[in-house]
Amino acid sequence: MMTATPHTQPVLAVRDLIVDYQTRAGRVHAVRGISFDLYPNESLALIGESGCGKSTLGLALLRLLPKSAETRGTVHYRFRDGQTTDILTLDDDATRAYRWKECAMVFQGALNALNPVLRIAEQFWDTARAHARLSKAEVYDRAEHLLRLVQLEPGRVLRAYPHELSGGMRQRVMIALSLLLDPQVIIYDEPTTALDILTQRAIIDMLRQLRDQLGFAMIFISHDLALAAELADRVATMYAGKIVELGDVREIFYRARHPYTVGLLKAVPPITGDLYEIAAIPGSPPGLITPPSGCSFHPRCPYAQPRCSQEEPPLYHVADGHTSACHYWQRVTLERQVVEHA
Repeated sequence: MMTATPHTQPVLAVRDLIVDYQTRAGRVHAVRGISFDLYPNESLALIGESGCGKSTLGLALLRLLPKSAETRGTVHYRFRDGQTTDILTLDDDATRAYRWKECAMVFQGALNALNPVLRIAEQFWDTARAHARLSKAEVYDRAEHLLRLVQLEPGRVLRAYPHELSGGMRQRVMIALSLLLDPQVIIYDEPTTALDILTQRAIIDMLRQLRDQLGFAMIFISHDLALAAELADRVATMYAGKIVELGDVREIFYRARHPYTVGLLKAVPPITGDLYEIAAIPGSPPGLITPPSGCSFHPRCPYAQPRCSQEEPPLYHVADGHTSACHYWQRVTLERQVVEHA
């Protein structure tokens, strides 16, 4: 497991990132002032309910948002030579060079992400031609090597169309494709969605091995806490377009300090230890056209006080490398300790 030191320079430094969409219904505040660092060879999991802004954040880091999106803030990327650039300021040519060569993404639903009328070999060539200068021979040699790394037979897969492969095989192809140009950062958006549990297990084991072998940093977007726990070094909990808790994976899963994170953990059965009563979080996530005042979670929070609806909490420092956007995080800590020792 990777542990960043104070002297480690982040490969990605996100500061006050805001993404708004203009729709007929109004202005949607999809990402609301997010800041975090991603370090070399680190795995950061983004967890939260559907609609909390996880995928929008991932797309923003690759400049893949639709034209209706308005983005503010900074996303500083550190190149291998030590130079840093705010990718939000890049022109079209520089952005094209940044995508896939420096930062790649594996989307949920590989059948939709792959071109249905092109053989897999042509899709590798199309990707390389759009983002780098490689010969066809170099691309196909690299493709064969990567397909073997993800435990696929190159001879069969490169000649196949996407519909001729199983869901698990298509997802492995997408993972191999994301590695084609040796990026420093790869974003995985729900990479095991709609796969059976055995295939999920194989994909997660493979991602862990690939990261250890190739040394890339990873952002893993998921609502599956068990998968996030297995892959992540650090975990960021997102709610209503904001990061409400961020910390080491063990801190988050064993010493969560935000009521929303605690609610997510209580909503799924534990993998180990005593079985506790499973309980859903009451209510529904808020609309992002007019999010609640103060703390966005206060309408659903069992710890809410009048202050919570009036004053937006900052990310309080609650432990080494652990922050929580809750005015009453100390009460959450105390009550969890009482439950654990009951």
